[in-house]
Amino acid sequence: MHVIEIMCILAKNQNINKMILTTAIIISVLVFINFLLLKFSSNKVVRTTSKNKKPVVLKPEISIKPISNRLAPTGS
Repeated sequence: MHVIEIMCILAKNQNINKMILTTAIIISVLVFINFLLLKFSSNKVVRTTSKNKKPVVLKPEISIKPISNRLAPTGS
């Protein structure tokens, strides 16, 4: 009985069915276009075969400031 009632409701609402079908088709086409763009994208990465084994030193000199032994006044 429930299937017949659902079919009657869907038959009465043909405009809603067309809207749902149109939305589903549009979304499917957009997803397909997105996959095509992903597959044929033009930003190819050029990978070099030779690797530089030396580490890059950005700041070669390190300066260490001496720490003073004097404490700050507390006011008590």
